[in-house]
Amino acid sequence: MRILSYRGPCAPGGVSNSLAQIFNEHEAVSEWWFLRERDLVCVKDDNEKPSYSLHAELVSNHYRYCNNFLWPVLHDMPELAIYSEEEQKAYQAFNAVVSFRLRVAQKISSDDCFVNDYQFALIPELTRKAMDSFVFWHIPWPKNIWMEHSAPLCEIAAGLLAARVIGFHIQEYLDNFVDFVIRNLPQLDIRRTVYGISIKDGPSSRRVISLVCAPLGIDSFHWNGMAKQDAELYEMGLGNTPFILSVDRCDYTKGVFERLNAIDYFFSINPEWKEKVVFVQIGARSRPGLPVFDQYWESCRRRFAQLNSNHATEQWNPLIWIESPQSSASLAKLYSRAQSMIVSPIRDGLNLTAKEYVASQHSFPGTLVLSKGAGVYKEIGKHCIEIETSDVSQFSNAISQSLTMSEAERYRRIHLLKSAVICNSLSSWWQSYLRLCGDSKLELTDKRAAGL
Repeated sequence: MRILSYRGPCAPGGVSNSLAQIFNEHEAVSEWWFLRERDLVCVKDDNEKPSYSLHAELVSNHYRYCNNFLWPVLHDMPELAIYSEEEQKAYQAFNAVVSFRLRVAQKISSDDCFVNDYQFALIPELTRKAMDSFVFWHIPWPKNIWMEHSAPLCEIAAGLLAARVIGFHIQEYLDNFVDFVIRNLPQLDIRRTVYGISIKDGPSSRRVISLVCAPLGIDSFHWNGMAKQDAELYEMGLGNTPFILSVDRCDYTKGVFERLNAIDYFFSINPEWKEKVVFVQIGARSRPGLPVFDQYWESCRRRFAQLNSNHATEQWNPLIWIESPQSSASLAKLYSRAQSMIVSPIRDGLNLTAKEYVASQHSFPGTLVLSKGAGVYKEIGKHCIEIETSDVSQFSNAISQSLTMSEAERYRRIHLLKSAVICNSLSSWWQSYLRLCGDSKLELTDKRAAGL
């Protein structure tokens, strides 16, 4: 099977890591296509095949359309969307070039294509006559869409509807997608079926598309094993200081600014916690060069400086911000040491860091503080401390609760969280697709014991 994703092996982000594990286990029968700067790269059997160079302006405008327009619209933040007809045409042309390369490859080796995410949404329609596509839609599909944004999203939806299978993290996104296509693509005469939808595929024929709700899982055993390895955190300025952790890039969908407001408020009304706990933010700048993201980064950095100025002492800062990327091993150790972890996006497709944190807990478990804006809330939210990202008082109280929770309650919650995360493993997520595409060659098995 071909795996087509915007980012390749070793790229930051949980989805790339998950795809890399699948690819590594099945490299004899799969290949990975991805973008590296201006090159479309194909990797198979640990060998990189010749890449195909794309025009720099085409790549740049495709990137801008994805992030200036599609990203905010699909994350229910349409007021931040910037539409450009030129960038939309680049998005179409980019998908057309990639689909042409895939069709050429299909003549050499007949394979289905697993398409990951919104950067390649038109590929299923452009390649339907050559190969079957299976789509994983990694980000949300919004419920309410502004009228002026409907036509571009209809183009995206029509591209997806050429796939045999479309997967979503949670039922809400699946339902939003179905509601949108029924309302906006009446010419397809879309009807719900037991396992998905059927659409008009000609004057007297119909085609069935399977829709699957399958939130991405992780390899819990791998993360727990890394967390138990020896690793020092002194170089990060932590030492033995109790800390509360957050791990996310500085993107307006992640609620970083709102989190900084809550931390500031927390220390204002709970001064007794000063010098007793520190907050740690692992997070790099997101999409530099795009004005909205640059402005968000600058506002967060100013708020960070103000927070430390408001509460710092000679020996202590309330927040440590680490911009440099951290290895999985370092993250696992941070997860295992953190007193609590705050995952507080305003809107997020899933958020694998929450699952990674849970999997990394062992001897002295911490607490997970989670907002409803994270897709993963639908899976594990009832065992977490819930936060309302926009309510600074409630957010602050949730932080207090995480610090004062009894040991027995911590153990009870982490046991339930671990059970949920283990039950939905990476292998079970992958199997949900394989059952629909019928490819037994690509089974991903996990024969390890169920407990950590």
